Amino acid sequence: MASTAIGTSLPLPSAANGDIERISDPGQVLEILQDLVRKRIRLHLHPAQQCRVASSFLFIDPSKGTCVLAWCRNGVELEAILNASDMAASASMGDITFQFRIACAAVTRFDGGPAFLAPYPTGIYQVPRRRHFRVRPQEDKNFRCQLLLSDGQLVEMEVADVSVSGVGLRSVRVGPDRLLVGTRIPQCQLDFGELGALNLALQVVRHRKTWRGDEAHHHFGCHFGRVDVQTEKWLQRVVFALELAGRE
Repeated sequence: MASTAIGTSLPLPSAANGDIERISDPGQVLEILQDLVRKRIRLHLHPAQQCRVASSFLFIDPSKGTCVLAWCRNGVELEAILNASDMAASASMGDITFQFRIACAAVTRFDGGPAFLAPYPTGIYQVPRRRHFRVRPQEDKNFRCQLLLSDGQLVEMEVADVSVSGVGLRSVRVGPDRLLVGTRIPQCQLDFGELGALNLALQVVRHRKTWRGDEAHHHFGCHFGRVDVQTEKWLQRVVFALELAGRE
């Protein structure tokens, strides 16, 4: 059975509250874990204080809720893993860091060699790494972004935050079924009211869903396409102006 301890003892990473998403949907968790296997992403295990073990996921078994982890390098690491009731773990893929816990690893064999068998996590913290400072506009500003979806529909979304390298968009009507992670938008129009407007290319790099009562709100993290020096300076002025306005 998969571990149910996830989220109770794992401290949240150091990031702004809006940056951290806890993924607990079984399908999403499984998809992330299978991506880590397929892309052979390095996994960092922390079975004890001052002990970090390099590993990786070798196999995920959804029917049993278990995972197979790569073998360690020496006896010290082996003892630490076997003596740990659970381990903090992390892995990075693109500009996202995933953090979770793995419980009660035991020795097994996989592909003819030693490995570890453990319940796979039932929840994952997803934390984006940000290249630039971002700012959230005041709620009464109502800044908007217009973009053309792949189905040919022109939609308008709320600007939730902005930085020199990207923008966060929010919508009730547009969900991940209509705006897939990885989608490239050749041109969108960002309207910052009295600060001006700008046309830029976007790529959707992440999605998360929050709830306000019974209403789902979809948040999309987007990177800007190639930004020239003049556009970057304009964005810097917008970010600076919004930051000052937020202090008033």
